Amino acid sequence: EWVGNPTYALPYYLQKYPNGFLQTSMEHNPDLLIIGWGMNDADKNHTKFAGLTLEQRLNLFKTNMEEGLKRIRGNTSVNGRPAYNKTVKDLAIIITLPTVGTVYNTGRTYVEWFQNVRPIIQELCRKYECAFADFTARTYAHNDMSIKTWSALNSDGVTYGSIHPNKYSMAQIMSQLQDLIYPVCMWNIDID
Repeated sequence: EWVGNPTYALPYYLQKYPNGFLQTSMEHNPDLLIIGWGMNDADKNHTKFAGLTLEQRLNLFKTNMEEGLKRIRGNTSVNGRPAYNKTVKDLAIIITLPTVGTVYNTGRTYVEWFQNVRPIIQELCRKYECAFADFTARTYAHNDMSIKTWSALNSDGVTYGSIHPNKYSMAQIMSQLQDLIYPVCMWNIDID
């Protein structure tokens, strides 16, 4: 279940979440689960991906993602890990791609990964009845911007400079999620 960059506090996360994030999240019995992947999850130097070809990395990603979704929607344990038997009525799931797919100036060049992982996630979303939010697509047009322009429009300016969204970008991201969580057609419905 662990997918993440080993250089970012891995010992802490392995200690805190020895059985992975899914089990910890499911212990809260959520009504909505948003699964968001970061750029670090595409890092070919990640310990889970080291030495693997792009095709092998994509297959490993799909296998791990499908295991998690099988466990959430199914009633049979997978690889000795518990199943949760959550129907669409029990648990809504939104799976997202990262907010940044590639920014030339940051040296992040994972476009190939995201172009290949997008159809995998979309296929799994259809199969397991999940919504899909593509945050990566909105950043493709920013590839040739200067670092200062990119940061002013998108970055919080503190954590990793030009990678993490600022409050304006977060508003755009939340507007994408809002339409999935609370569709426009429901805005005028009174709830007692």
